[in-house]
Amino acid sequence: MSYLIQSFFNKEKLQILSIVLIPLLLIIGPFLPDLIIVILALTYLIENIRDKNFYDFNKIKTAKILFIFWLWIIFISFFSDYVSISLKSSIPYLRFLLFSLFFYLVLKKYNKKIIQNIFMLLTLIYVALFCDTLLQFFSGKNIFGFVAQYPRMSSFFDEELILGSFSIRFYPFWLALFFLSLKNQRGFLNLFIFLTVTTMVILLVILSGERTSVFFVFLILLCLLIFIKNFHKIKIIILINSIIIFAIVLFTDNIFKKRLIDDTIKDFNVSKNITEINLFSETYQSHYYSAIKIFKDNWFIGSGPNSFRKKCQEKKYNMNEKSCSTHPHNIYVQLAAETGIFGLLFLILIFLNIILKLFSSLLKSSDKVNLNFHNAKIALLVSFLISTFPFIPSGNFFNNWISAVYYYPLGLYFWISNFGSKEVNDIDFIKRS
Repeated sequence: MSYLIQSFFNKEKLQILSIVLIPLLLIIGPFLPDLIIVILALTYLIENIRDKNFYDFNKIKTAKILFIFWLWIIFISFFSDYVSISLKSSIPYLRFLLFSLFFYLVLKKYNKKIIQNIFMLLTLIYVALFCDTLLQFFSGKNIFGFVAQYPRMSSFFDEELILGSFSIRFYPFWLALFFLSLKNQRGFLNLFIFLTVTTMVILLVILSGERTSVFFVFLILLCLLIFIKNFHKIKIIILINSIIIFAIVLFTDNIFKKRLIDDTIKDFNVSKNITEINLFSETYQSHYYSAIKIFKDNWFIGSGPNSFRKKCQEKKYNMNEKSCSTHPHNIYVQLAAETGIFGLLFLILIFLNIILKLFSSLLKSSDKVNLNFHNAKIALLVSFLISTFPFIPSGNFFNNWISAVYYYPLGLYFWISNFGSKEVNDIDFIKRS
């Protein structure tokens, strides 16, 4: 409590506290975390302009690529039929990159303190979500009286059915913090914490009934089995734990099996002729067709950021009653329609670069790298992999909440990458102050 009180009278401590609290505030809603991101982004910009020091920005290749993408979406916004809507999304979008750079600079000064604080907070968030979700499932209401929407639990998110998305999207980030916090790779406590949180995350995803999040569970665990170096006990735990949990769901008759398996088969329409199979569902398929048609007519510069919600209402693109929405529910289709071929290529190249980095990590000898840093970097790459995975429904690329989730791990990735080329003897995280 004394640390919280002191933070309000200390600029740097307040900044650290603001960064640490973002995952917690994302549960409440997008406004408070977005406000913090704006303030910290402006702080980074003002201080660097004042000091005429953009060294950190200039040496981070990913930051420069994201900056170019930002310039592109501003440029094409002026050619949109809905200029005001597009500019409202494109101009402020820079705040997420600036926030990540600010996070990176804070980590350079206070790496151990901030990493441990976020790790402890995220762990407590998972425990709180798990207990509250179980309460909601068995009693019909959570601790605040939010009613369960069987078979989809929502916990503190209430009517927003994003419990699974929050849990699984932050899990690779939590893993990165877990690896960075390790002092003893073989300690029983480490195995207990890992097993407990991993089990809670898997169960939270299942209880949420979010099918995309269930797919991400499989994808993340597969990546951990392949790319994490050493930690053989953890890999065995991942495999056994996952098999047991999903076997119970798949081979018993319950509401979650119906939601995750039976309803998915029904939405894909696989029981009918192969030519009638849907892409995920009839609704999503209608969104995709409408967005692809927009792309064909605006292939170079797109229709403008966040303009799908307006464009799909036009008679030319409104193919049926299900073709229109706030976004087309796939970020690749969305960027193709709204930002044109260059926006689409940007995302494809980012995704391919992530894949390349993951597989190139297999060529590195365990003796030549700091295992904690290496595995933390792999976990963050997996976080970016699920954020950019093309063959799955997704949220609105320009949405404040999901953008905060996308960019929050980026500051930590910038910091880890700064040490990535150094040999193991050059880095001793535990001894850093």
